[in-house]
Amino acid sequence: MSAPSLPTSYDVSKHVPAGRRDCLLTIGFDQHQQQIPRFLVQLHYRVAADPIEWTAIARMDHNETSALRHDVYHKDSMSTSPAVRSRLFTSNSRMRRCR
Repeated sequence: MSAPSLPTSYDVSKHVPAGRRDCLLTIGFDQHQQQIPRFLVQLHYRVAADPIEWTAIARMDHNETSALRHDVYHKDSMSTSPAVRSRLFTSNSRMRRCR
């Protein structure tokens, strides 16, 4: 099976089945002792079978070490700008396909 490319520059990167043949998760994370300071999870949907083509439909990431301190563990670090809300709505609409 052809699969979406894995996240790069993480300590660990892998594909994880999403419960359907037309959906797949890619994950990447760094581990420092018992902590995960940075991770990326993407849900991909197969939009074509021949040739196989994947598109990312949802993404969640966390990086507590960046200068911008994007930290999902703290509520006030999440943006609620109209542009972000619009992207979240689009991702949620596409994600219904993988239920």
